[in-house]
Amino acid sequence: MTPKDILLQILDAIDFAEDKDAFIKQFMFLVYGNAINEMIHSYPKEKQKEIESRLEEIRDHPEKLSKTLKEYFSEEYINNTLQDISENLIFEYLQTISPSLSEKQRERLSALSGKLSHQQQREVESQRQGFSRLQTRKPK
Repeated sequence: MTPKDILLQILDAIDFAEDKDAFIKQFMFLVYGNAINEMIHSYPKEKQKEIESRLEEIRDHPEKLSKTLKEYFSEEYINNTLQDISENLIFEYLQTISPSLSEKQRERLSALSGKLSHQQQREVESQRQGFSRLQTRKPK
């Protein structure tokens, strides 16, 4: 399940009254911005400036941005960073809104949390099974 899917389910659970698509788009913009910033800062200062300069030139072209990021970072690192940032920002959002939620909204979020945890456990187990099948295959 993607961070967008999770966020949509959260917004449904809390009866979010505003434009959900606009909120998710803005939220994901924050996720991508924070992730890019974190990845860039994994390099020494000189390299950071080089990457920032290249990204600034193409910031309005998502396809070029993605290609350029892959020149500096592995796809796995990009995906893991996006996942970590998404989880952190979703958690922060929930902490922020929690005091204003009704008991019913909290119950729905709690049920959603249990459902998501169960689904994540199934996904991890599925990945492990796929990995162990790969390990047991003999080369041709």
